[in-house]
Amino acid sequence: MKSHNDILESIPCRIFDRIPLGEGPGIGLVSGPQEVNLKSGSTLKDLIQLGIDSPHASVGVVVRLRKELSLVEEVPVLIAVDEVCCYL
Repeated sequence: MKSHNDILESIPCRIFDRIPLGEGPGIGLVSGPQEVNLKSGSTLKDLIQLGIDSPHASVGVVVRLRKELSLVEEVPVLIAVDEVCCYL
């Protein structure tokens, strides 16, 4: 996020469906509400920050971010995955 902070702050979220909360890595299920909303006027930076701040929302945020990036017209978008570990 450090290198693209300004761009992420300038692109508004276009999808406002609720983001499901799931089982966080090593922390179990969340108690209480099972979904979270983004505020109206949120940006892609806000969405990513939600995934960083809430392990329960991280998977839902990644799914939502992919959908949001498919709608971005302000800047060219490339999705790259780096340093993936695969254990067989």
